[in-house]
Amino acid sequence: MSVPQRAYPEYPSRRRRWFWVPVGLVVVLALVFGGWVLTTRLAPARSVAAIVTPSATPVLTPTPTPTPTPTPTVPPEPTSYQIANLSSNVARYDKPGGKKVGTVLDQWLGTPSKLPVIAQQDGWLQVRLQRRPNGDTAWIKAAGVTITTTPYRIVVNTEKRTLTLYKAGKKVLTAPVGVGTKATPTPTGHFFVAFLSPPEGPGFGPIMLFLSAHSNAIQNYEGSGDAITAIHGPVGADARIGTKGAALSHGCVRMHPADLAKLEGVLPGSPVDIV
Repeated sequence: MSVPQRAYPEYPSRRRRWFWVPVGLVVVLALVFGGWVLTTRLAPARSVAAIVTPSATPVLTPTPTPTPTPTPTVPPEPTSYQIANLSSNVARYDKPGGKKVGTVLDQWLGTPSKLPVIAQQDGWLQVRLQRRPNGDTAWIKAAGVTITTTPYRIVVNTEKRTLTLYKAGKKVLTAPVGVGTKATPTPTGHFFVAFLSPPEGPGFGPIMLFLSAHSNAIQNYEGSGDAITAIHGPVGADARIGTKGAALSHGCVRMHPADLAKLEGVLPGSPVDIV
């Protein structure tokens, strides 16, 4: 009697072992393929992530706010100006309490010296002078000097060829004028009305205002020994002066007679600025 073969589950039969071989191969292939697929799909994702990863946040430097340039403040026009009236010759000094350097005369060309006061210091006055050189000033003692005032100031603009008259700080006249030519220009600077005079002849208008300004191009005009700048009539140049002014004189300022007549009340010593 034959004994039946015992079935041991720990050792499957050869047929069963060959069955598992292809199954295992399929599993291995599936794992390999699945890994390849995952690698292929994830690799681009990592590349894209690397591309779109934001860089460091840039530091923005704030633009400084520019400081606005202040508009220059134009001082108001003074309403009056002081004038030193000399009753006698006085000593001239180089500074207050300083060295005596000459004499300031109480008259010039037969007219009283009325000199603008441009500075004061402890009993001393600095005044403009009417003689050459242009713009000359002197320090004198205030004692014995009479101080008066004038509300007038004249401004002559040689480029615009205009004369402007101020009275008590207000503009009361702007008129076209004739000024010096290129060869004999009207001198520029701070001057004053030295004296007023009747006209010297036809064409000089109703009055003449002689200034403390002297020509820099002419030293001796027609044998007079000087070349004083004056404000007077057109001397036949009305048409040339017109409404815009003109460069036509030896340095004097020429005006239409009707405009010049408005200067008859200007006081000697009144400042005249020629620019």
